[in-house]
Amino acid sequence: MRTTFIKTSVEVIIGMTIAVIFSITALAQNVGSNGKIAYTVDMGSPDFTTDIWVMNADGTDQTNLTNTPAISERGPIWSPDSTRIAYVVSDNIFSSVWVMNSDGTGQSRISTFTGDEFGPTWSADGTKIALVRTVPGISITSQFDIFVVALDGSSDVNITNSDFDELEPAWSPDGTKIAFAGAREGGLFVTWQIVTVNPDGTGEADLIVMEHENRSPAWSPDSTMITFMAQFNNPCCGTWQIWAMNKDGSGQTDLSNDVTVDDMWPSWSPDGTLITFSSTRNSTCCGETNIFSMPAPAHLPLGASGVQSTLGATAPATVTQLTTNGASTDPNWGKKAASICQSRCLSTRGITFTVKPDNAGIELHGKVLVRDEHRVLVPNALVTIKWTLPNGSTRAAQKLTDANGVADFQRNGPHGTYTLTITNTTKQGFTFDAATSVLSKTITR
Repeated sequence: MRTTFIKTSVEVIIGMTIAVIFSITALAQNVGSNGKIAYTVDMGSPDFTTDIWVMNADGTDQTNLTNTPAISERGPIWSPDSTRIAYVVSDNIFSSVWVMNSDGTGQSRISTFTGDEFGPTWSADGTKIALVRTVPGISITSQFDIFVVALDGSSDVNITNSDFDELEPAWSPDGTKIAFAGAREGGLFVTWQIVTVNPDGTGEADLIVMEHENRSPAWSPDSTMITFMAQFNNPCCGTWQIWAMNKDGSGQTDLSNDVTVDDMWPSWSPDGTLITFSSTRNSTCCGETNIFSMPAPAHLPLGASGVQSTLGATAPATVTQLTTNGASTDPNWGKKAASICQSRCLSTRGITFTVKPDNAGIELHGKVLVRDEHRVLVPNALVTIKWTLPNGSTRAAQKLTDANGVADFQRNGPHGTYTLTITNTTKQGFTFDAATSVLSKTITR
């Protein structure tokens, strides 16, 4: 029979308890292979829409990629090679799945489906996307099913097609399994459980049967573990906590272990050492959420000296706060982009600032150094940059490099924090290699 629970998804704000203040200890992050984190920001009044933002692994260089006041974009997911982002676009009538380049360009819808679709996840080879669609129900009006859609339009297959709802698919990095949140029978009543299935829809396996609502699975980079968010619901309702388990469902462990806050929407760092998530911790009002990171388990279970698989067994995990706007959620961590250029490459190998006082406050020079792959200085390369000013506004500028390979960008303004971000560097016959470049630097004066 069809269950009678209320449908929720990543598109719907979950009711959250007000957090108490949590003392944060700084965590030294290993960002060797960890690229940018994409996430959703509630832009507030007057439109109350959401945009897709990205930031560095340490929370710096927070940049709005979509910036569309009349339309909401949310739920970003990096492609396996971190060159593209899949995400959800909503016009307050329907939701649809789109793909854009890592810098926000090339936005395009992936299918012609006319109903609601959301919750994308990439196949390991980047040629397919699994997503959720609202389709006619088997026993009632409508239900959520998971489809696998080829980006070239060659296939479009419903892989669940059951008399239950399924949400939040996550394709394993090795390509062998898709995990999802599925309404399944078990325990005292039907509730959301973490389920895995082969990409063709065969071999479904329920990994959890416990009296929690279990949602939003995310795979470790080596495909051996799954993290997810869980809420105890007998009686309803506890806070959301970040849990982890092995891919066969063993070793279930509460990683958050702080029932005073809601920790939600987890994502692993590409190097497997950290988990990023959104949380109400440190909020000042009304369930505000920010993005945090915490250490990821190397194996499960953790043993007697680690966090145990029961709520409240040990002290809360050490976490690092990455955003402070109280309106950030849905983090997803991409890899550091690999170098794509082998010869005649342009790289911005350094940004230096010089500052002197003027009548308005300061005169700021940001000097960008451009070299090729042999570290030879490149003159007459056109460098395009973006200034982020103390009031939060941005200004674009372009400048050719001089004989010493330097482009000098000048700003005058009040004292405060300035960020110079390189968005492109061009010269005929050369390729800009962003993966080996210094792309941003911030100064406060």
